[in-house]
Amino acid sequence: MGAYADVDGLSMYYEVAGEGEPVVLVHGTGGSAASWTAQLDLLADWYQVFMPECRGHGRTADVEGPFTYENFADDIAGFIEALGLGPVRLVGWSNGASVVLRLALRRPDLVSGWSCSAAESPARWARQPPPWRCRWSPAAPGWPRPGGRSTRR
Repeated sequence: MGAYADVDGLSMYYEVAGEGEPVVLVHGTGGSAASWTAQLDLLADWYQVFMPECRGHGRTADVEGPFTYENFADDIAGFIEALGLGPVRLVGWSNGASVVLRLALRRPDLVSGWSCSAAESPARWARQPPPWRCRWSPAAPGWPRPGGRSTRR
């Protein structure tokens, strides 16, 4: 089901499927809600899955200002607050993973866990690791295992 959320004047398109604890999937550059089609069926069996489309992507309009990880992170934070979802689990892929990392650092009150794949890693992080520990991963209790089995039951 598709809908729009008002996020500080940005009409952000999103799709939602499933029921349960909220999970927000953040796509990469040039992506859209459709980027998560392969993961949706499995995740929607266990969670309420939200797939917002970032500014200038998919059905969400472009707005004034630069496209930065920080702006995207603020938009996703506003999305979570607009729908009253927080704290949520976040999943990010590619540039969406970089957005998730920034959101987790800037607004930990909105994040109950996160998982990232192929995130950009600034050189300064190699010298001084970011101040977090992974609190959620596909091997964590409650995450559906490959083949549909889960440790949640």
